[in-house]
Amino acid sequence: MNHQRSIRQFTLIAAILALLVTWTLTKFVVDDAKNRQIYQSQILSRVQSELALVDDQLERLTGQAGHSTDFWDFHSSTEYPYFVFRKDSLVYWSDFHYVPDYQVLTTNQKYQFIDDKDFQFISQFRRVPDTDLRVFMLLPLHVARENPNNYIQESFNQDIFPNEGDKVKIIAEQDGIAVTSSAGDYLFSVQLAEQIEIKSTPVFYVILVLSSVAIVCLLIFMYSVVRHLINLGKYNLGFAVLVLGLIVVRGGMLLFDFPGAILDFHIFDPQ
Repeated sequence: MNHQRSIRQFTLIAAILALLVTWTLTKFVVDDAKNRQIYQSQILSRVQSELALVDDQLERLTGQAGHSTDFWDFHSSTEYPYFVFRKDSLVYWSDFHYVPDYQVLTTNQKYQFIDDKDFQFISQFRRVPDTDLRVFMLLPLHVARENPNNYIQESFNQDIFPNEGDKVKIIAEQDGIAVTSSAGDYLFSVQLAEQIEIKSTPVFYVILVLSSVAIVCLLIFMYSVVRHLINLGKYNLGFAVLVLGLIVVRGGMLLFDFPGAILDFHIFDPQ
């Protein structure tokens, strides 16, 4: 009996302490993470990293396309969609969801920001030596699609943008945070909301761990209380405590949008 009482006391105290530390971090530390320069640095680093990936994959695709007499059985696995043109005619595409016109892609620049048909992306291309083939690869940035129920669903490339929704706007004009390639070439600009939470900073991972510990301790505490009531023969009261405790825990998660408000993962997106 004393052992069970000790478990209840320990788990309750641990849950309260974890919640207090979480509240302190959220109230006094997270504000320091709302830093536009940090956000700009993150976007810049991620864009340049993804462009380097596209460069590597384009190099491989160019070599493979040069050895292909036709493209009926041509296929190469890549991170992002690519298209092969012979002069201005499309001969191969890896993604049928969006196929840009050749006139949209035509450029002499290594990188080109394109805003076309609700798709925003960076286009890169390579010429296949000794042929009239060009291989284009698209680095998606943002897509806005109109669903059957007439509302716009927007999605950002999560490998680049830590936040999305109405907090981020991508524009071609140099009016905002300028994003450049590693060589300094201007790509596009980003306009941000007044407050941006940098959810990839370590403090958010600490908050996630502490919040999870608090929830686990509360569940253990609740289980111990219910078990104690059942041992006393108070079955109805034990059931009521169980139901009420689960409602409180779940209600708290919904109220504070846990864990979606802490980390931006697709698994936490209700859409």
